[in-house]
Parts: sequence; C-alpha cells; structure tokens
Amino acid sequence: MNQFKAWAKFLITGEYLILHGAKGLALPLSQYFQELKVTPNNNHFFSWKAFDEKKSLWFEANFETSSLQLIDSSDQIVALKISEMLSYLKKLRPNLFKIALQFETHMNFSRHWGLGSSSTLVSLLAQWSQTDAFHLQKMFFGGSGYDVACATANSPLIYELQNNRPQITPVRWSPVFKNNLFFLYQGQKQDTREALVEFHKKNPSPFQQDLQQVNRLTQNFLMASNLTDFMLYMKEHENLISQITGQKRIKDKYFSDFDGEMKSLGAWGGDFILVASIDNPRDYFINKGYTVLKNWNELI
Repeated sequence: MNQFKAWAKFLITGEYLILHGAKGLALPLSQYFQELKVTPNNNHFFSWKAFDEKKSLWFEANFETSSLQLIDSSDQIVALKISEMLSYLKKLRPNLFKIALQFETHMNFSRHWGLGSSSTLVSLLAQWSQTDAFHLQKMFFGGSGYDVACATANSPLIYELQNNRPQITPVRWSPVFKNNLFFLYQGQKQDTREALVEFHKKNPSPFQQDLQQVNRLTQNFLMASNLTDFMLYMKEHENLISQITGQKRIKDKYFSDFDGEMKSLGAWGGDFILVASIDNPRDYFINKGYTVLKNWNELI
C-alpha cells in the first residue's frame, strides 16, 4: 500500500497580489491534513472513496480501467475533475496504471473550511505519481501555488512568484504573542478561483507600489516583536487590500465593536479570518453566533 500526507494551509499576507509577484507569508497547518492511500483493486476498475473529518464517506466514484471514463459516482462534478486528473497523470506515468487501483482519501478537517481540500489533493496525487505538483495545480485549479507549497512544507514560508516560477523560502515564525492570535471561521466557504478571476478583471496589473507595500508588510508580520505593532500591521494590510479591491474591511463590515484587530485570510468574503486580541474573544464571537474559533496550538 502506498500512503501519502499533505498539510492544510493559511495565507497570512499577500492575498490577491501574490499572483502578481508579491511576497506572501504562508503557514502549513500541521494539525490538519489530508491523506491518500492507493491499493490494488480486485474489482478490475479504478475506484475512489473520500472520507471526511467524521470518518463518513462523502464521495465515491468508479472509473473504467483503460479509458478512466466515469462509470458512476455520488457527485458527477467532483468525479469528472478526478477523471481528468487521473487521465492526465496516466499520460505522464502510464506504468502506474497497468493494474486497477483503489484511491482512498481521509481528511481531518472540514472540506467546507477552505483550508486546502483541493491543494492537498493535488499534492497527494503528485506525491503518488512523482510529478510536479505546481504544474498539476496550474493545469486543473489555477492560483499562485502557495497552498501546494504548504502541503509538504515543514515550516512557515515566504512564497513568491518570479517569472511565474515559485520561490519558496522557509522561515521561522512563532511570535511571542501567538497566544493572542486566533482563527475564526466565518461560516461560508469562499470560491478562491472565482474571487481571483473577478479581482483580475478589475486589477489586470496592480501598481508596483502596492506590491512593494505588501512585501514590506510581509516582512513586518514576520519580524513583529509585540502584539501592538502586529495589530497595526494587520490594519494596514487590510486597508491596502480594501483600497485595491473596493471591499470593506471585515472588522468594519461585521465586527466594528470588537476590541482587537482582524484580517481576512485568502480571498475576502469567506473562510477564516485572523483575530488578534489581548483577551480570549470566544464569548464575543459566540454571542454573535460564531462557534468555530481556533487558537494557535490547535492549528499549527
């Protein structure tokens, strides 16, 4: 049996602009991951089973052995994407497809959280097939690739695209004020690909000064030595992206009475936000109807 693992992720800085060459601080989440098991299938066709964080089967599909065409599935859209990816990998690594196989994935985080269910899958298939995960991500999902970099990273990293090629610099980032940092799920999964397409329509070529400002803020996030300064950098980053995208800051939009600072992670409008607060803000968010709040050690 072949077995592989890929980490979930957060993009702390550089959302949107990372596609244009800005430096982004990215975090692999060592407590959350997806695993892939590949075994011979005695039923003489290719099968796929996916289990969620509750160990419940949420997706299954069967594919013809020679053509990898879909036979049946519980979700045709997901199944067709997997069929496309397997067909592409078969062209690159035909020896891997000489016998029928069963693919089984297990994730220990909710696929609705936006932590990287797609990017971890790309990484897992690339690990199994020994192919380029960044190329596979670009072919089938798009994006900068920072999430694919996180999937196999052993530490936080600075991610940058130079001439459309990923440059990855491992860094040490475990701020002394990490016990004052929290991650809040807003209750809806954001379609990152759709959000990026919309951003590029409005901003086909961001100003160089914006890229330089994000690069400076990324370095400031990394080097901040106290919570007060860190919250100032969070607010400055939010103001910059707000100005570029024309969207209101998450704090101004929903949490204007919050005593602390907030920053959207990834595409704005869904998924998780970073929260910085002197006191534990759990009661504040519970009173507003938000129940998923993670501290640093629960994720990283």
